[in-house]
Amino acid sequence: MSDERDGELTVGAWLLVPFTFVLLVLALSLCVDAVFGAFTWQLTAPSALSGAATAVAIGASEAVAWRTDRQRDWLRRGYPVGFLVLGILIGGVALPSIAILAGTVPATALLVAGWRPGTGAEPDPAPPVDAPTTGTISGTIGGPDITIPTTSPRHAAGS
Repeated sequence: MSDERDGELTVGAWLLVPFTFVLLVLALSLCVDAVFGAFTWQLTAPSALSGAATAVAIGASEAVAWRTDRQRDWLRRGYPVGFLVLGILIGGVALPSIAILAGTVPATALLVAGWRPGTGAEPDPAPPVDAPTTGTISGTIGGPDITIPTTSPRHAAGS
């Protein structure tokens, strides 16, 4: 069963969500290190980061256009748990900074490419042209509020 709503992720893009999250956090960490002059050529990914990425993947699974009910049931639950277990197993492994920076841009681009933005949203209607508007002018703190009837420039030109 396919649920076609606006603004959804494809399954492939959703599979990239936890990896992209981890890469973006590590890349931001490298940028902060560089600003403070503590840049290193290796960065250790804490296992808690995989827990946060798993939570993001679970939250993003609400926006996925699942192809089948079976896919929604098994992949939606199994993939984040598998990512969490993998993150715990490799937690504390030093990753090369250049690999983090080189992987962040393509992963983010692929994630954005897999997002289908909504096109069905309609803008809020404009206020009627003939309706007069009123405004409130507030004085100093504790001063009186004065309401002055005003008209829009379009309304005044038409009278």
